[in-house]
Amino acid sequence: ARKELPILPGSAQRATAFAQAAYESAQKDKTVLRAAATWKKCMVPVGISDLPDLPTRMPSDSIIRRFTIKFDISNIPPQVTQEEITLATTDFECRNKAGYEQAFYNAQWSRQATLLAENADELNRVAAQLSKHTTAVLAVIASHAPSR
Repeated sequence: ARKELPILPGSAQRATAFAQAAYESAQKDKTVLRAAATWKKCMVPVGISDLPDLPTRMPSDSIIRRFTIKFDISNIPPQVTQEEITLATTDFECRNKAGYEQAFYNAQWSRQATLLAENADELNRVAAQLSKHTTAVLAVIASHAPSR
């Protein structure tokens, strides 16, 4: 495949970079930070010693250790404890009461729209490159498809 296919241009990664920039920008948005502060106050009774300032930074290190969380799909525990369910439910309810998810979504959407508008010319050029790449990939696949 490497011999027959053109290498995907590095500029194709720009869309991912824009998405990451929008995500990071949204985490600094004033409305998002206010909602996060409200979420954090709501979560205080749960007693997480290292509760992060933003819900998007959950689970904290202490929670990862307490529930032996491994970010590996093959290590999903066969059973979730009631303590985990209670914590997750509280986190969810606090995010909702604080309006965090909606604030974060709105801030991220707004920043994505701005980045797309500011970089439309570049993204259109990348789209053309990707179209050519897709055509080349499909041609290689077709040429190696088993005959009937």
